[in-house]
Amino acid sequence: MLKALCMIALLALCCTAHAAAYKWTDDDGNVQYSGTPPTDRPYENVKEPPPPPSLSGAETDGGSETPPADGSSEANPDQQQSKIEANCNQARANLEVLNENELVEFTDPDTGETRRLDEEERQAQITQSQKDIDYYCTE
Repeated sequence: MLKALCMIALLALCCTAHAAAYKWTDDDGNVQYSGTPPTDRPYENVKEPPPPPSLSGAETDGGSETPPADGSSEANPDQQQSKIEANCNQARANLEVLNENELVEFTDPDTGETRRLDEEERQAQITQSQKDIDYYCTE
């Protein structure tokens, strides 16, 4: 039961993908995005975070991205792979919860209100979870 509640809470985070987002720079100079603003640093409101970087590196936008503040020219491949695997695992867990439970509740992070997804919303989340699996999972 606790596992299901944790998965539902994580699902709620995915449901906010199109809600308000906040952008800031962490202590290591990396740009971060979340649904809640940081309390200890300046941030800016953004409509939606940018898409994840290309995994192949073949697609570029002409070099408009700002390099990290630590002077490295690109992200650590091990860290990038770890994030991809975490996203894959989360998408699979979300899909499992959605498929195993017809009644899925989530808490809206903006209002703190808990409500059930209707069947149309649940099916939309199933579709999105499958797209996330297709994108992040290479197995």
